[in-house]
Parts: sequence; structure tokens; C-alpha cells
Amino acid sequence: MAKRREISGFQQEDGENLYDAWEKYKLLLRGCLGHKLSEMEATLIFTNGLKTQTRILLDAFAGGSMKNKTIAEI
Repeated sequence: MAKRREISGFQQEDGENLYDAWEKYKLLLRGCLGHKLSEMEATLIFTNGLKTQTRILLDAFAGGSMKNKTIAEI
């Protein structure tokens, strides 16, 4: 249960780049194999935990808001 809360509460740290944030998030997911999150839920938790500037950059690379895309589009 605590691991699931860690995943849900993911936040990019100040000074942490996108790559490092993603690696940290993947470690959280692997640390709780029974998290039962769909790919879309896990993706939304990750993007919501990013700093605003990082999220804007990621959305620009994705060609629009990640929140409005399917997993296949992402």
C-alpha cells in the first residue's frame, strides 16, 4: 500500500531532468509489481508529477497535451 502511494505521489524534483525523473518513476513501478495501474493511469500519474516546464516541453514533443492522447499516440 505504501509503495502504491509513492507511485501516486510521484513528483519531479527541482533540478531533475526528464530522463532522470522517468528512470525514478520506472523504479517506483518496478518496486510495486502489483500496483494494478493501467498504462494510461501510470502515464497520467507520471506527467502530472512533472514540473510545469517539463510537462510543456513533453507536450510540445508529443504534438499536443499528453492528457488528450492514447497510449499508442504517446
